[in-house]
Amino acid sequence: MVRFRLEKYAISTDIEKAFLNVRLHKDDRDVTRFLWLSNPDNADSPLTTYRFKSVLFGATCSPFILSATLLKHLDMNATSWVSKILKRDLYVDNILSSFRTEEEVLRYFRDTRDLMLQGGFNLRSWASNNRRLQATATEEGVLDNNKVTKVLGMLWYTETDEISYPDRDIPIFDNVTKRAILQYTSRVYDPLGLLSPILIRAKILLQELWKEKLSWDTILPDNIQQKWRQLARDINTVQNTRFSRHIFCSSVADDKCLTTEDTVLHVFVDSSIQAYGAVAYLCRNHESKLIFAKSRVAPLKKLSLPKLELMAAVIGARIANHLQQAMEVQEIIFWSDSQIVLHWLNTTKTMKRFIQK
Repeated sequence: MVRFRLEKYAISTDIEKAFLNVRLHKDDRDVTRFLWLSNPDNADSPLTTYRFKSVLFGATCSPFILSATLLKHLDMNATSWVSKILKRDLYVDNILSSFRTEEEVLRYFRDTRDLMLQGGFNLRSWASNNRRLQATATEEGVLDNNKVTKVLGMLWYTETDEISYPDRDIPIFDNVTKRAILQYTSRVYDPLGLLSPILIRAKILLQELWKEKLSWDTILPDNIQQKWRQLARDINTVQNTRFSRHIFCSSVADDKCLTTEDTVLHVFVDSSIQAYGAVAYLCRNHESKLIFAKSRVAPLKKLSLPKLELMAAVIGARIANHLQQAMEVQEIIFWSDSQIVLHWLNTTKTMKRFIQK
C-alpha cells in the first residue's frame, strides 16, 4: 500500500483463477479426495469419490504453493524488467504498482500480461487512474468496470484517485456487551494506521473490560456504555474519510523521484501510561504527508513511562526499516521528547536487559 501511493500513476490487477491454474502432481492428488453425489439432484444416489487435479482454494497450504509457483516462474524469467517489480508488488493473487510516467504504465501493462501468460496466468480486472491504460484494457476486455476498486481491503476511487475505507457502519444501541464491542471494532481494517488516534481508544476500552473481568455477554455499566456510544460515533465518522492515493499529488514536480536528496522521512514516537506508538511523515520541499502509523496499548504489567517511551522508539525504528525498504529513502530523522530514552540510546554503559540495544 505504501509503494502503491508513491508515484503519479497507479495500477491494480489480479490473477484470474490463480489457484486453479497450478496443477497438482499425480502423486499428490490422492490427499485431495472428496465425496460427492453421483446424481446431485437425488440425495439418495450413491457417493462418488473425486480428487482435485489442481490446487484447491481454501487449503492451508494453497497460498504457499501459489506463491512458490509464481516466484519460480518469475525467477525463470528474471531477464524481464517487470519480473523484479512483480516479485515486489505481488500479494497472493493481487498486484499493486505505481509509476512516474504514462509510458511506463503502458509498457508495464503489455509486458506483464505477456510474461504471466507464459506461465498460464491471465491478469484481469485492470484498474488505473491513467486514461490511456483504461482505454487499452477496455479494448482487450480486461478492464475493471467498477467505479470503486478494492485494493487489499481499502477502496480506491480511480476517477478522483482517492482512497477510503470500506463502509463498516457500527450500530449504536443500548445494553452493549464486551462481545459486541470486540465484534464491531474488529471490522475496521486500517493497514496504514491512519485511524490509530481513534482505534487505539477502542483497544484501551477493551483492555479496561478485561481488567474488570467482565464476561462476554454481561451488560456493561452505564459509564462504559456512554464511552462506547461516543467511540462508535467517532469510528463511523472517520470511516467516511477520503485521502489522496498519490502522496505528493499537489507537487509541481510530479515527475521527480521520491528518493531524491530533498525527500526526508521523519518518524515521531511518543507514549502515555495507556498506550504508545509512532507515526511517519514523508517530507519534500515544503510538503509533508502522513504515510504510516502504528499504536499499541500499554501492557497490563505496569511499566514506567520511560520504558514505554523506549517501546515506542522500537516501534518507530521498525516502521522506518519497513518504509526504507519500500521507498529506499536516503535520510531518516527520528524524533522523541524523552530525554531518558535519548540517553539510553546513546550511552556506552551496560544497561539492564530491557534497555539493552
